Amino acid sequence: MKKILCFGDSNTYGYNPKDSTRLNDRWSALLKQKLFSFGFEVVEQGHNNRKCFIDDGSLELTSPRILPQVFNKTYDYLVLAVGINDTQKLYSTTQEDFKQGIINLVNIVRKISPSIRILILSPSILKDSVVNHFYFSNLFDYSSIQKSKEIFSAYKSAAIETKCDIINLDDYASVSNIDGLHYDSLAHKTIAEKLFQYFTLE
Repeated sequence: MKKILCFGDSNTYGYNPKDSTRLNDRWSALLKQKLFSFGFEVVEQGHNNRKCFIDDGSLELTSPRILPQVFNKTYDYLVLAVGINDTQKLYSTTQEDFKQGIINLVNIVRKISPSIRILILSPSILKDSVVNHFYFSNLFDYSSIQKSKEIFSAYKSAAIETKCDIINLDDYASVSNIDGLHYDSLAHKTIAEKLFQYFTLE
């Protein structure tokens, strides 16, 4: 059985934009169900507010620190789904930061498992409603929305350099109008179907 690690932030965890509970029909859980009969084991490793490269002092939230602890050489695939939290208004991030941040994660993993197949998921663009949300407006502003529009270009360049696969989630799923940040159930189902096709039709 081939093993897949889905490593990401709150949209991998399945944060529900309606009431902040955890969605049972999150994309990583749906993918786990869909792929089981095809000989894949999917391990979910999503966490709210996880950053791609910014170290905010928390082990669990800082990908370069926690990824080596949850990853091991028995995995055949890694799905990297982080980056949107690095757009928060506290941080002066640039396109180059995003590019080098994801490259660093790829290099960390390949030191452990050189033959690992890595799929980078570029996050969907933030919506204006995030800056008016009662909670997330404390973290994101209009500069965050602009930065979210620049991530795919940075990740695509990183994917080419590191010979990783990449999917731009914004081509398939939009974040909820409720909080402008998280996917609803329909978007999660769409993402799960796209990834199911990736793993079964390659």
